[in-house]
Amino acid sequence: MSNLTPKQQTALDSAHNSLMGIESTTKSLCDMLKTGRITISDPSLKEQYVKGLLIGQIGLSHLIKQSLKTLGE
Repeated sequence: MSNLTPKQQTALDSAHNSLMGIESTTKSLCDMLKTGRITISDPSLKEQYVKGLLIGQIGLSHLIKQSLKTLGE
């Protein structure tokens, strides 16, 4: 059972919703890169590096989601 005030719960919900948007956007970008719908034209960037950044962002969003869940308990 959560002991959060309504204001804290609203802030937690807002943070969670923002995180879900970031995660969704990152997953979409990763999928678009994998399928070739977007490409990396900068020769100094390797596609694998960009994929790694996107996958890392998804991993980070999962860690933040767990932290938010813990805060809400």
